[in-house]
Order: sequence, then C-alpha cells, then structure tokens
Amino acid sequence: WTAYDYFLKGRDLCNLGREEASEPFFTKAVELDPDFALAHAWRGIGLMGKFWYLTDYSFACEALASGERALELDPNEAMAHHATGTALDYLRKYDRSEFHLRRAAGLNPLDVNISADYANLLLHTDRHDEALALIEEVLQRDAYPPPWIRYTKGKILFFNKRFEDSVDTLDNGSVYTYKAHGFLAAAHAILGNLAEARRHVGLMRFAKPDVSFESFVVTMPFADPASLDFFRDALRKAGFED
Repeated sequence: WTAYDYFLKGRDLCNLGREEASEPFFTKAVELDPDFALAHAWRGIGLMGKFWYLTDYSFACEALASGERALELDPNEAMAHHATGTALDYLRKYDRSEFHLRRAAGLNPLDVNISADYANLLLHTDRHDEALALIEEVLQRDAYPPPWIRYTKGKILFFNKRFEDSVDTLDNGSVYTYKAHGFLAAAHAILGNLAEARRHVGLMRFAKPDVSFESFVVTMPFADPASLDFFRDALRKAGFED
C-alpha cells in the first residue's frame, strides 16, 4: 500500500503536466514493490518528462527500459505498451512505436493520454491530417484533459498551417511551457504579429534560459526534417536565434 501511495502521487503529477517531477515517486514505488508493473510503466512516462525538459537521450533510453520491464511483468497492461511506444517514438523507432501505441489503444481505447501520444507519433511521421483528427476526437471525449493535450493540439494545428487556430488553442492560460511559447512566437510571426511574436520569444527564454533550437529538434522527432525547417524559419522571423 505504501508503494501504491507513491504511485498515486506520481500519477497525479503526470496528469498535471509535471512528468519530470513525478519520476522520484514512481521510482520509490518500484523500489518498494519491484513487481509493480503499472508503476514501472508510469515511471517510463516520468522519465520521458525529464527527457522532454532536459533533452537528454539517456532519460528516453531509461524510459524505454522501464516500459519494457513493465511489459515483462504484464504484457497485457495498456500503460506498459504506452510507455514503451512513447519512448520508441522519441528514439525514432517509428514502426515499433506504432505497434505498441496501437496495442495500448486496443487494450484501453478510452485513455486520452494514449490517444494523444499516438497523435504525436502520427504528427512525427508526417500524417498531419490524421494527427489532427485524432487529437480533436480526444478532446471531444474528455472536455477537461491533462493540460499537455491542448498543447499537443496547438502544435498539430501549427503544422497543419492553421496558425490562428493554433494561437487560440495555445493561448489559453494552462499550457505555458517554453515549447508553447515557442509555437506561439512562430505562429504570431507567420501571421505578421511581430511584436507579439517577440514577446513570446522573451517568455520562452524566461521559461527556459538555456533554450536552443536543438531543444525542439530533440523533442520533436520528425521523420521529415522539412517540418522542423519550417518551424525554425518561423522562429527566426519571430526574432529567435540560437
């Protein structure tokens, strides 16, 4: 029960979009109960949170190991497939990622986190229309999703070149990470709102003083580099230079 309590605290942090802060709670849970498959799976998500913020591939590799350990303990646990598939996506193992994310969705078709991470994979593999259709379906299913899902929709709208809709989705007071500010800056620059674009560049630097374009490259593993080139050009127009 103590392990389960640590697990619940970590999961709550994940649902608040604070994945990087959740990892110690999941790590404590698996230390107390090494056969706790669900805690291993969610630890993988927590480690991905560290990867997304620190852009250090070692965390993504550790997340994959944690997800695979969860699969060893329970191959029919949806979150084990989710954690494994998510890590594989960011390690650019797209086919294996799709296998696990599809399996996760089949085991738990109502989980919005699984569907949203599958939408990210669709985006990264240049299926932009499919990604948008899926993320919109997710938001119809859950009117109050974890905040990161609205950020994901805003990002997908940007790459679908629906820049005003991207701004409307991102500028809602709940997803102001450095990456959200980056997309707001880029979208405003394309729309010709250069003063607002520069303001968001400043806010992006405030949120992550060491931000570089490489931070985005690592955390947006596009199969086609043209998508990242488009985003880089928009950020430069907004006044951002590495």
